[in-house]
Amino acid sequence: MLEYMGAWEWYEKQVNLATTTILTKKGKLVDRKGAATHVLNTMWSTQREAAPRGRWIGGLGNVAIEQEGDNADLDLDGSNAGVTAKDRQLQRKRISVQLSRGQKLSTKLVKELGLGILFSPKIWEYTKMHGEQLERSIRNIQADAGRMQLLRILGPQLEQLVYEGQTDLHTLYNAIYQEKLVSPKELQDLRVTFALNSVNN
Repeated sequence: MLEYMGAWEWYEKQVNLATTTILTKKGKLVDRKGAATHVLNTMWSTQREAAPRGRWIGGLGNVAIEQEGDNADLDLDGSNAGVTAKDRQLQRKRISVQLSRGQKLSTKLVKELGLGILFSPKIWEYTKMHGEQLERSIRNIQADAGRMQLLRILGPQLEQLVYEGQTDLHTLYNAIYQEKLVSPKELQDLRVTFALNSVNN
């Protein structure tokens, strides 16, 4: 999920850059729609060409967008010899779907609920929701004080997982117990369960 978020943020920066550097065939700066088309076309073509200066972005593949000069022209149809229109449409759709998931994660779920939501077993389901359905799910979570407190506790755990490769279960257990999110028995069960899993692994 973090890869989707990173891909979306990278894409947004490239679109913003394109609106200030890419010209239409009439010599005018492109609008946001034209910039997005340019970026998607370039992402698609660099995937096929495996550009040497490209970088791998999870869910998207190898992409490389270089800063364009002021006189760069925008090829809105982005034609590529030897590739069928159907192939191009399917590939662009796949990229758009991945970017859409990253957008929902960055601008909706994580923004409204914090990084802890990425631990949710339903996170994949949330990324497939649209419009009011997603908004309703977010509101339902926000209305649950206990769940929001748990998400706030899980946020730093996710950051530690990213930077150090592991969570701090001792800190996590203490936090959820102090906030009365689990009973002493439930806490003991958690400690036993994860201890057994650690031994088995």
